[in-house]
Amino acid sequence: MTAGLLIKREIARRLNGNCRANLKTGGVLAMTGDTFSSCAECLSPCERSDHASGITGNTLKFEVVLQDKGAKLFWACPGCGKETCEKTGLLSTEQAVAQIEADPLCFTCRTKQPTA
Repeated sequence: MTAGLLIKREIARRLNGNCRANLKTGGVLAMTGDTFSSCAECLSPCERSDHASGITGNTLKFEVVLQDKGAKLFWACPGCGKETCEKTGLLSTEQAVAQIEADPLCFTCRTKQPTA
């Protein structure tokens, strides 16, 4: 077995049946470990609508998980490192990312901040 095939198998294993999409470029890393420039080129059978996820954001790295009626944004709180989540609509994902980047702290860190 070649090194390339072993790497592809490991990528597919780590994706755990999920596809990853770069929301800025539109590129896709399919659940099989293959890369495509868009979902339209992918030959992998997609049976669920909630398995796709992607990375976006400028200063923070957000993981966007698509669901039936919207999306969930996941990011690490810069104050404590805890994974933080927020639901948003599919069409308002980029606006939500911009709002969160302006104030990315989790609820716990936000309530600990002294008010001026």
